[in-house]
Amino acid sequence: MYRLLFIFCLYLLIKNAEGSKLQINFFDANLNFTIEFYKAVMYQNPNVNFLISPIAAQLSLGLAHFGAKGNTAEELSPQLQKFTNQDLKHLYSSVSSRFKSKSGYKFDLVNTFFISKKYRISKEYLEWAKNPFGSLVQPINFEKVKTTVRNINTWVRQNTDHKVNNILTATDIDEKTTALLLNALYFQGYWLRQFDPKKTQRMSFYKNCEETALVDMMIAKDTFNYYADDELGAQFLEIPFKGHSVSMTIVLPRTKFGLHNLEARIADVLVPKNYEEDIVDVMIPKFRIGYKLNMKSTLLAMNVHTPFQCTADFSGISTSSPPLHLNEVIQKTYVEINEKGATNAKAFSYGALSPRSKGTSFVANYPFLYYFKHKVSGIFFIGRYLFPEK
Repeated sequence: MYRLLFIFCLYLLIKNAEGSKLQINFFDANLNFTIEFYKAVMYQNPNVNFLISPIAAQLSLGLAHFGAKGNTAEELSPQLQKFTNQDLKHLYSSVSSRFKSKSGYKFDLVNTFFISKKYRISKEYLEWAKNPFGSLVQPINFEKVKTTVRNINTWVRQNTDHKVNNILTATDIDEKTTALLLNALYFQGYWLRQFDPKKTQRMSFYKNCEETALVDMMIAKDTFNYYADDELGAQFLEIPFKGHSVSMTIVLPRTKFGLHNLEARIADVLVPKNYEEDIVDVMIPKFRIGYKLNMKSTLLAMNVHTPFQCTADFSGISTSSPPLHLNEVIQKTYVEINEKGATNAKAFSYGALSPRSKGTSFVANYPFLYYFKHKVSGIFFIGRYLFPEK
């Protein structure tokens, strides 16, 4: 009896260890993808504010990966080739479950694979796509371009609390389109402790050495998770949302226009830091951003070619002729940062410390990098703020 109990406990320990190792390997794979994805977007969009979700892009590509074979599958998710389909099904299901609204923040994720009605979709693939992703594989008539654009935009808007608008335009598709991956993500968080709106001030933001623009700067002096990296020449400030599972990190170059140097070392920037609690004088801008990325050119820069060619092998999705291939992959994101984190949020406020208390200065009045992170799934948003937008 005791021997059987011992064997059972040993089995559970081994399975837990295997599960932990699987999660770690998946986390590392997603971090590598985040780094490469950011680099590609950065080089193609050198002078714009942007906000991207690498992990949501992975979910979108994973939706196609499950029905791909050969080179098509390898190019779509090169970091995931060491995982079995069963492993990926479990891991994607776990990640998708965290893209849910909870107390303290609101997630709306739309992940849809639109496929021309001309193709007969495998029932097995439809079942695979539904279970781990909670996503839609939707047959659609691309020949009616205006109607299709209107219907998709309406559906996305309704499923993102009317925050993600006009994700599709008539130039994104045509009557010959066979397959479109669409990915939309909206996040609205409630700060664990609010910034006091009465302290917000209009201040100059330095776009470059010659131009400035006025922006509303949120101000607080309190205890924050803070890290100074002298080797990188950067300050890291972590601000938690309610629930403690999600946080926003702002990475501020030590030199006023040193963001380019930081971005060139994005892999070092995203290495986990040993934060310490410190009294910090914080000034950060209020902003909102809605960013659309037509990912085809980005993926081509990342050596993802075959899925967009007529030689693509998506026979796990459909064996109809001519062979199915991707025409475009589109992602649109939306985030708003303000004193409360979200309209009418109720929380404790920053600012309990005496103004005379000594604090480290963190004044984000010039270009910086930022990311949102889930404590288990890792980074789900990453972007840069170069200048205020109207």
